[in-house]
Amino acid sequence: MTESPFPVIAPDAPVDHSDLCRFASLHELIVMENQMAFHEWLGEDSNKPFAFDPDQGTLSLGDRTFKAQLLGSLSGLDNTWLWSWANSGYQGNPMIEAAVWLRDASPLHDRVWQLRTAKFPVDEMSSTEGAPAWALQFACFAWLAPRAQYSWSYGSGRAFMTIHDESVPRFEPSPAHFPFRVMDLVKQGVDVTEPVRAYAQWYGLQFTQHEPGGWRIAFADGTVYQAALDEYGRLTNLKSV
Repeated sequence: MTESPFPVIAPDAPVDHSDLCRFASLHELIVMENQMAFHEWLGEDSNKPFAFDPDQGTLSLGDRTFKAQLLGSLSGLDNTWLWSWANSGYQGNPMIEAAVWLRDASPLHDRVWQLRTAKFPVDEMSSTEGAPAWALQFACFAWLAPRAQYSWSYGSGRAFMTIHDESVPRFEPSPAHFPFRVMDLVKQGVDVTEPVRAYAQWYGLQFTQHEPGGWRIAFADGTVYQAALDEYGRLTNLKSV
């Protein structure tokens, strides 16, 4: 590791992303809900070519253009994350303000080492082929509360952005989609109680736990789901009541 205020960790150095992954996994249900709603809202534009304009600080999807922030990039060559503020090509660009805020002023900036490390390797726990840099993506969503996220491949890596544009609505939670989102997590082997609790807190929904094991979540339209858990805290049944 280099000796500097914002160090660089070598690609082959051991790293511990377990705390970041635990925090990020709590917000997976929230991010899934938001991103699906964003794609539905985009409609056909979600499948059209994108355009990234760093000079204007915008991301265009089809016929829509949004104010956006560049968080960083994941190299496909050495599997390392590089923050936008550490990329010499973006020094002084307003598009890196969100990443700088995460580094210097976010609530956990002095406790999450990744936020103050310019470049570092990701591992199999924090990044997968199907969800590259997922832990950083989900955690940054929780800290920044953007309208949406977007990423794209640029050949030797992948870039990650957050969209902060008032033309994109704040999406409401979907009672109809909720059980499917939860079951997606169950299929991944995730203990869903804490992610559901975080989801309820994020959207201002009522969440209650009850004995001998389970929870309820109530949506604004009156829809209520009740979950039953086994002795290990695993979901065994989810139904509307």
